[in-house]
This record gives sequence, C-alpha cells and structure tokens, in this order.
Amino acid sequence: LVDVVAKGGNYLLNVGPTGEGVFPDASIDRLRGMGQWISVNREAIYDTKTWDYFQEGDHIRFARNVKGEVFIYHNGWPGKQLLVKKIKPVKGSTIRLLGNKEKLSWEQTSEGVVIHLPASMQDEASRASKYVYVFKLKAEPQSLAAMPQIGTPAEAATKIKVIAGNESSVSIVAAERN
Repeated sequence: LVDVVAKGGNYLLNVGPTGEGVFPDASIDRLRGMGQWISVNREAIYDTKTWDYFQEGDHIRFARNVKGEVFIYHNGWPGKQLLVKKIKPVKGSTIRLLGNKEKLSWEQTSEGVVIHLPASMQDEASRASKYVYVFKLKAEPQSLAAMPQIGTPAEAATKIKVIAGNESSVSIVAAERN
C-alpha cells in the first residue's frame, strides 16, 4: 500500500469469500490490521501526492500532502534513530511520528537528517501502529550531488563552451539546480 501511495497510484484490494460464502480468518485478520494501521496513518494515505523522490533504499518511501508536508514511511521499526539522506527539513520544522503527539528531535548532518527516537517509543506496545511507521515534517528534497561545471566559470555563467582551436561553440541548455 505504502509503495503504491509513494508512486502516486491506487491500491486495489481484492478479498472475497470462499466457495461456501465464508471469509477466511486470515483475510479478516489482515483487513482488521490494515484498518487499524490506516486509522492511525490516514493522513499519509488519503489525498497524498508524489514527492520529488519516492524511495530511499528498500525501507523508506516518501509522499506529500497538499499543504506541502512530507511523509517518510519506514518499513519496520528503525530503532533509536533514523537516517534519511534524500530529505532536508526546513528551518524550525517539527517531526512527528503519526499516532504520537511527541515532537522528535532531529539534526542535519553531512550524511542527511538524523531523527532521534526516544526511549519511550522503543517498546512496541507503546506505538500506535505496527509494520510501517510514518513520520511527518516540512521538508525540501536534499540535493545529493552538485551539478558538474562545464568549462571555465565564465563559460558556465554564459552557458556557452568554446571549443579550443575552433571558431565554433556549444550551448549548454540543461537546467541548473543548486
């Protein structure tokens, strides 16, 4: 479900009864679990949009809401801290784990943003949901690498590269992102 949301898709869930008209207990348990998870994390599922990145590694997905808040979905409990490389919280941003009112401390490092998860959240029984944990914050995409400069600083500024020994030039048309 989270992977589909991060990619901007719709999730089709097909659960039907057996030939005897009975829903299997395993299906009922799974649906109940999904319903409990969605009741805690509904704002990170409904009315969300894709974000600049949709994933980071195997365990992290991203989406955003119409207010520009970003959701980080982490598959499995991250432990005492979570390092996310592709996101940069805006100055003064608060980070919260959905289903919990406590503001989480965080720091921006050269590796990315580190979200610290307090001891009070380490016990699974104290968490409002299971399986995938959703963090909400105001953030921007983190530039992972600077765009290479082509030519001299003067050529880069004019976006024209002069070919040595020739009277011709090449225009640089790629958009620059800093």
